[in-house]
Amino acid sequence: MFVTVMNPCPCGYYPSSRCRCTDYEIIKYRGKISGPIMDQIDIQKEVHPVGFFDMENESSTYSSAELRKKVESARKIQQERYKNEEGVNCNAQMTTTLLQKYCELDADSLNLLKETSEKYGYSARVIHKLLRLARTSADLDGVDKVRLEDIKRVISCRDLDESNSKMMVVK
Repeated sequence: MFVTVMNPCPCGYYPSSRCRCTDYEIIKYRGKISGPIMDQIDIQKEVHPVGFFDMENESSTYSSAELRKKVESARKIQQERYKNEEGVNCNAQMTTTLLQKYCELDADSLNLLKETSEKYGYSARVIHKLLRLARTSADLDGVDKVRLEDIKRVISCRDLDESNSKMMVVK
């Protein structure tokens, strides 16, 4: 597992009104991490600051115990699925052949993935990571097939792609 943290821009306040960085400065700052390294990061989420007093109004959808049960159940599903696949016991270890076997998509899901890939210029590596995550999303919900909902969920885990696409650089 690879986890990293970075500020969203040089001043650290993007996208709030406190940010005074230009789109060019933000893109240049984010460009310090190469594309191939960014491809290795499966989930790229922007986490916005939360005020201390705002936290007491928030409620969690799941408790830690409920999340643990969901994860344990998904891991059991994966172990059962891959019991006859040598060297594979979880979705993260799926080869391209196994992706084709276990991540069959309906037409709507395939179209969404293709449109998103073309919009953001995803490499085959990123698409494979999205498929593995979608398979995991379906497992967490206890369903057999990867659904459009799963594809939407994993695409929403790529905040930096969306954020970068909204910026404009004038030369």
